[in-house]
Amino acid sequence: MEAGGELGSMTRSRVQWGLTVLPVVLLCVMAWQHHWMSDDGFIHLRVVEQITHGHGPVINQGERVEASTSPLWVWLLAPFALVGGPALAWKAIVLGIVLAGLGLLLAQRSGIALARAAGELRTVLPIGAIVVAVFRPFWDYATSGLETGLIFGWLGGSQWWCARRVTAAGERRVRLRSDLLGAAVVGLGAMIHPDLAIFTLAFGAVLVAAAWQDGRRRAAAVVAAVAAPPVAYEIFRMGYYGMLVPNSALAKEAGHPQWGKGWNYLVDLVVPYWLWLPVAGLVALLLAAAWADWRAGGRGRLRAACRLAPVAAAVVQTVYIVRVGGDFMHARLLLPALFALVAPVGVPVSAGDLRHLRSPRLARLAATAVVVAWALVAVVALPPAGSVPHVKNSTIENERHVWGGAVRLDEVPSAYHAPVAGRAIASDLRFVLVSVPLRPGERISAASVPSGGMGEAYTWRLDVDVLELASLTHPVGSHLYELVGTRIGHQKPLTPVWQLAGLVPEQTVRDLDGQVVVTAADLRAADRARSCGALGTYLDGIDRPLTFGRFLGNIEHSLANTRLRVPTDPEAAERRFCG
Repeated sequence: MEAGGELGSMTRSRVQWGLTVLPVVLLCVMAWQHHWMSDDGFIHLRVVEQITHGHGPVINQGERVEASTSPLWVWLLAPFALVGGPALAWKAIVLGIVLAGLGLLLAQRSGIALARAAGELRTVLPIGAIVVAVFRPFWDYATSGLETGLIFGWLGGSQWWCARRVTAAGERRVRLRSDLLGAAVVGLGAMIHPDLAIFTLAFGAVLVAAAWQDGRRRAAAVVAAVAAPPVAYEIFRMGYYGMLVPNSALAKEAGHPQWGKGWNYLVDLVVPYWLWLPVAGLVALLLAAAWADWRAGGRGRLRAACRLAPVAAAVVQTVYIVRVGGDFMHARLLLPALFALVAPVGVPVSAGDLRHLRSPRLARLAATAVVVAWALVAVVALPPAGSVPHVKNSTIENERHVWGGAVRLDEVPSAYHAPVAGRAIASDLRFVLVSVPLRPGERISAASVPSGGMGEAYTWRLDVDVLELASLTHPVGSHLYELVGTRIGHQKPLTPVWQLAGLVPEQTVRDLDGQVVVTAADLRAADRARSCGALGTYLDGIDRPLTFGRFLGNIEHSLANTRLRVPTDPEAAERRFCG
């Protein structure tokens, strides 16, 4: 009898692992089939190359501007850039897929651990993981050179650790070293992407509640471990970059609400895929499981908190993304919330469930059937989304479609490139309006590219200064006052005078047709503004060699630097900063 029970347990375990691994394999296979590199992905790679050549985490040498919103992804890629083998782009693609698959595996294991702790011995069907595995945007952004694969890995790992810690609460089976290490990993969220701090707070609250069962000192130690990574990096950011937030956060004015654009962004994800259907079913299942845990009392309430923490964080993060206007890249910024919400959800099933038609199990089976049916339709019928037709004036794009699955820049469809137009504006400077790889031996001390082709700077020499027209990586452009246009993240166009200020002599600059591009008076005013007042203090702090004193000075001025705004008109800027 005991042998039979043990054999049955082993069989269930094997079946459970098989069901768990299947969505992971599907996700990884489809992610590989859809692999590509995005424009922003190449920006990450350029920063990595600057790091590995000893110039620090910057886009341009000698100018400390935080060009990446994911410092952890950049530093994670850096060791891979130092070893031989495939190109760095391929390494980023493979690493993204591996991390995404690992995250999905761990998210499922977190749901299974909570079910087992609640006394559920039946096989858990991972229907939430099925949604992730068949959803096309997850295939696309598991690669792309962006940090999204790392986000999935971190979310799944954090959910797994919270579940493991909660199920061990009060039993003192978790060593202090493991407790602190797990808490520190949970604290990495903001270093992967700023808005993931919301998930860090949610997961951290669960870990503190679990540690409280082992005493106040353990809980205080967990709080310190969760806070240590973001606090340490923020001190580094303040001293190195002289800012409280990444440069792109200013360029996008993340504190400026754009609810209408954000709503369009949410609709663009939900409508074409009928996403509300599986999400509603999965949330209902999750809430039912959390309610059952809560009613059990004791540790059951910790389990309920562990189930609900990612739900609460997903809702808050989604509201935040909608508030800031979303993004120009279809689905990208909403995928973390969707992953955290659905990936851990599973349904206990057995062959005998159909015999109990009046049991609550029937409701679970019905919800499961709806999700599985949606998954089948999503695979065979629902088309890839770019922008929902009825979203008016939308600038949302399916970037993978635009880039055509390219991994090397020379593979990008020719339609993506505008005609090359080089304009000589000084004897030692060439101003490139369209990004192109440098020809061997060509001398360029500075270059400028349109916002759509920033990533192509990855092919340029590292000593070439990149002037990016959307201001995402420009120390002055990101601080301009005005938001112009409708394309989210590209609403602070860098005007010619601020492109050239500090780079060319104070002279009238004309194009090849003889038309005045910038007057000498405007250049003179812009140059003076750059050297005066708060703007001069900021630029001095990031342009001059970094010393310990300058690091401390940058920390002192970081709040003022973050609040700093620059008039677009150079004469107004001169009056503001120079008096």
